[in-house]
Amino acid sequence: MKRLIFMCMIIFFMISPSTSAAKSEISPSFSEALEKHLRAEVSYYDENSFVVLDEMTTNGTVTKVNGDEITEYESNFTIAFVSFEEKRDGFIYFDKRELLIWDNNNQEFLSYSNITQNEIAMDFYSSYIQTTEKEMNPWSLFLFMLMLTSIIIIPMWIVLFVTPSRSSFNSNPFLYE
Repeated sequence: MKRLIFMCMIIFFMISPSTSAAKSEISPSFSEALEKHLRAEVSYYDENSFVVLDEMTTNGTVTKVNGDEITEYESNFTIAFVSFEEKRDGFIYFDKRELLIWDNNNQEFLSYSNITQNEIAMDFYSSYIQTTEKEMNPWSLFLFMLMLTSIIIIPMWIVLFVTPSRSSFNSNPFLYE
């Protein structure tokens, strides 16, 4: 009985959605803009699932290239290391981590090429660039493997146990005497 209760508890904790850490202290305008940006840019974004793992706000030179025109200006921007979930088909979840750059003065997202002249920002960016990744949630991976295994196991089970034997060899020699 104890094993049954223990197994039920393990299954319950595997099924229950993972709780994430509280969002770090970021400005409300950046939080709203980040939510809108992720909804617009990430195809399978699961709404309100982002968590800012680390962030840095600094002043520096921002360079923008528009055709032949190069514009440089001083601005205050935030680089955020963000984790969020992608939901596919309603039951497959992916955990994704990205680095996003937000211009606090112009209220817009920037790309990596816009901040290459700022050494402090480059150090922060390079410290997290190796950890940006996308991986399947463990519960989703288990579910996927279970479905994949059932595609192989169920037909084999049907062949072995449901279908009658078509062999001409009979194990009982006295059956036809």
